[in-house]
Amino acid sequence: MREKLARLIAVIIVVTVFVPAVSAIAAEEDKARVQAVITGQIEAFLQDDAAGAYSYAAPVIRRTFPTPEAFIAMVRRGYSPVYRPQSYSFGQYGMRGDTHIQSLDVIGPDGQYYVAVYTLMETDGGFVITGCYIKPAQGV
Repeated sequence: MREKLARLIAVIIVVTVFVPAVSAIAAEEDKARVQAVITGQIEAFLQDDAAGAYSYAAPVIRRTFPTPEAFIAMVRRGYSPVYRPQSYSFGQYGMRGDTHIQSLDVIGPDGQYYVAVYTLMETDGGFVITGCYIKPAQGV
């Protein structure tokens, strides 16, 4: 009986101590991968690499903008802070359901401060960007 109780206690300890630690490590790995995707797309924008930037777009974005040229034209028109940032740094990361959310503090080409909020999903091929919302930063 004592042996069974000792095993049960050992299992409880493993579940309560190690499982959250493994989950935290996985979350940090996802965060790093998400940030690498965003960085990769911004680097492609800075090099005017439409095909490279387009490669990070989710299928829903690709259906709306069926060619790299159409995609990059949309980005140039409406997303100049991330298309041509003077600088940027990563802010908060989180998840809502299966959606990964990463904020980005950006100084745009106009010298103004912005917050860009990216949404990403994981596919068999890795993370892809499903959206980006940009707004002027408040109180800066």
